[in-house]
This record gives sequence, structure tokens and C-alpha cells, in this order.
Amino acid sequence: MILINSSPKDALKIFQPFLPIFVPVGIGCLLAATEREGIRAQFIDEQVEADVFGKAAEYVKTMERPYIFAFSVLTAAFKNAVMVSKELKRLYPDSIIVFGGIHPTALPDEVLSFGHIDFVLRGEGEKSLIELYRCVQERKDLTHMDNLSYRRNGGIIHNKMSSILEDLDSYPTFPYHLFTSGAYDIGFVISSRGCPYQCIFCSNRVTTGRKYRFRSAEAIVAELDMLYHKFNKRYILFLDDNLLVSKKRIYSLLEQIKEKEAITNVPVIHLGVLEGEPHDTEKF
Repeated sequence: MILINSSPKDALKIFQPFLPIFVPVGIGCLLAATEREGIRAQFIDEQVEADVFGKAAEYVKTMERPYIFAFSVLTAAFKNAVMVSKELKRLYPDSIIVFGGIHPTALPDEVLSFGHIDFVLRGEGEKSLIELYRCVQERKDLTHMDNLSYRRNGGIIHNKMSSILEDLDSYPTFPYHLFTSGAYDIGFVISSRGCPYQCIFCSNRVTTGRKYRFRSAEAIVAELDMLYHKFNKRYILFLDDNLLVSKKRIYSLLEQIKEKEAITNVPVIHLGVLEGEPHDTEKF
């Protein structure tokens, strides 16, 4: 299985000199899930890989057919993802093309209007991607899968969405070791997912359904400690959808950080959200 982080190539040519290259976090979370399950997966990040098709040809030499090309797609990269996936389908006609991410989750019908795209995985993909891979390898029917959209008899079917996993600590740790090339800065953590609010400009509720969950303070501090000692990171960015939802959580996390002597010398911890105060909402 090859996971592909799509990128808006034309925009990058103009703006890339002024923009940092971010770790493809969604791809990383999927890689962590496949690694834990013993599933061999490779990834191609179009931000840094000039020859996507050459890299794919290199990877498939050691893979069993049918090859699975799974694309993580934002709206800005959708056009390029369609073009790249279409060419991969031409090169490997029996391959399976899967789209996931915010844009396909919001507009699965649009995605499946392109005949070469076989499936859309909606919502958070860790569990669904593992199930899809195993069904493909075992040649089982895929149409029972939650979160799956596909074509059948000239129409498009959207299977039900599964409930979102509540316990984020049960997810595997982000695989920082897979992104240690000089192209990326891995000084970040993800301490929560989702947001309970419904701002009209935000797409977050599309994938999380306004469900807010957070990791334990102990797990976050352990990850900060690892980044500090193993990867020599001194500045940490919190890549949460909404960091400051729960005042109680934030204060608990800060206390745990203070108590952890190993990380008290970090000069600055950059937070993903700096403006405003934590919401004083007891239900969280």
C-alpha cells in the first residue's frame, strides 16, 4: 500500500520559497496505524518528491497486487490528486485508488464522479484503511465497511459512518522516525482532535462531527520528553484542531509539564492557538 500526500503543484511553485514544508500529519497517523498492525506501507509526499511515478514504480516492486494507492486530499490539492491518480490507474490498471481526507469526506459524490477512483474513505481513516487493506488482501467484499463510499449499479452508495474512537491514548504514537529527513521539522505534537463548535468557515466538523477528544496529560508529556531527548527538539508546536477548548485540560497539562524536570529547560513551547482564553465548559 502506498499513501500519497497530494499537493497543489502550481501554487507551490510560486509560494514554496516563502512557506515551510509541513509534515503530512494525516499520512503520518495512517502510517502509525499500519505499522502497529504489521502492514507494510510506503508514503510519497508531493511537497518534496519530484518524481511521484518513479517513486511509485520503485515501491511496487516489493508489493503484491492489487496495489492500493491511497490519497490524502485537501481541496487545494484535489485537481492534482485527480491527475496523478488517473495516471497511476493507467500505469497499473488493476490497482485500487482510494481518496480520503477533508475534501473527499465533504464531497464524496464529486470524487467518485471520476471513474478511475474506486473508493472514498470518509472521516478519520486509521480504522477504515486497515479494514480496507485486509479485505483487499483476503479478497473479501468491501461494501459492508463503515465510512466507505463507492459506485454500484450506476449510482453512488454511502455506507454509514462509524462512531469516532473516544480514547486517543489507544492510538499509536505519531511515527516521527519516518519524517527525520532534512525536509521536515518534527517539532510538534497533537494533543487533541476535533472541536465542539460550528464556525461557518471551518471544515473540522466534516471529519470529526463536532466531537472533541483529548489525550491524557501523561501521554503528551511523554511525547514531549521523547522529542526533546531523542530528536533534540526545543520548540514544540501544538497542532490541535482547537487547543483551548477545555480550561481544566490545559491547566492539567501545564502542571504535568512543570513537574517533568526533563523538559523544563525547553526555552519556548509554541502553542497552535494563542489568541483567547480556554472555554470554561464543564462538560469537557
